[in-house]
Amino acid sequence: MLFAMKRGLSTLQKEVLNNLVKLYERHRRTVRSREIADEMNISEGTVRVVLSRLKTIGLVEAKPGPHGGYVPTSKAYEVLLPLKDLEKIYVTFKKGDSLLKRKVSNASISMLPSGELELRIKAENIDTDLDYDEVLVEGIGKKYLFIDGKISELNNNEVKVKVNKMIYTFLKNVGEIAKKGLLALQTDMSFRKAVQVLHSKGVRGAPVADRQGRVIGFITVTDIALALSSGIKPEEPIGKYVRKVIFSVSESESIVEVIKVMNEYDVGRLVVVDSTGRPSGIVTRTDIIKGFLDMKD
Repeated sequence: MLFAMKRGLSTLQKEVLNNLVKLYERHRRTVRSREIADEMNISEGTVRVVLSRLKTIGLVEAKPGPHGGYVPTSKAYEVLLPLKDLEKIYVTFKKGDSLLKRKVSNASISMLPSGELELRIKAENIDTDLDYDEVLVEGIGKKYLFIDGKISELNNNEVKVKVNKMIYTFLKNVGEIAKKGLLALQTDMSFRKAVQVLHSKGVRGAPVADRQGRVIGFITVTDIALALSSGIKPEEPIGKYVRKVIFSVSESESIVEVIKVMNEYDVGRLVVVDSTGRPSGIVTRTDIIKGFLDMKD
């Protein structure tokens, strides 16, 4: 797949923008023009003039106040960071309740003189007779891309999309958003003790780990009730009766991969395990939503 980026910035504008992004990523706060000037060893006045132009075309946002300064916008990241970091891109055309999803074979993005972003894509078997209401573009790879836009031109499977909203960022992994301190029952724990622990924690189920701390299964209050009603004694260990199928995910997996697992198995939470297979936390659909909301947009 071929990805391209058109740049319309001067060398100085690009250098100022690059340094703004670098300082912002380093400190995770607004950046003052003096800091950029010191980084580039040029006058602060020159930096201010460039930042003013970059703000006009939507690449920089100025933050007022005693701790004010400048931050790069999502457009800045797109101009500086090309789409080559995406392995797959899909486009979805919307017309009322109808959806048409296609894989993108070629994509490029450019900044128009107005400062707006225009995405150009190629995809096969697009019905050019339909007047699509909306276009959604999603890219997955080292980074995550999401674009909501409108078609400005459609011809012979080539589409020009006016970008209304865009998210383009490094993907967080599960370890960054998972809740830590996961409750895990032990295989040699009795049914009686398991019920007490679940009740005290206010949960209806938990993963079960072996003596090495590795997750081997899952057990719920319902599982315990069924086992006891079948004649199993309360003092027997739960290890023999746990459900061996457990939905888990590695700490290093991306948010997008977790969504795929949840959708495939229709589950709302996954146990998060470290590199040794030991449980380190749990991730829910709510955690994922919060993770996306924390991304730059």
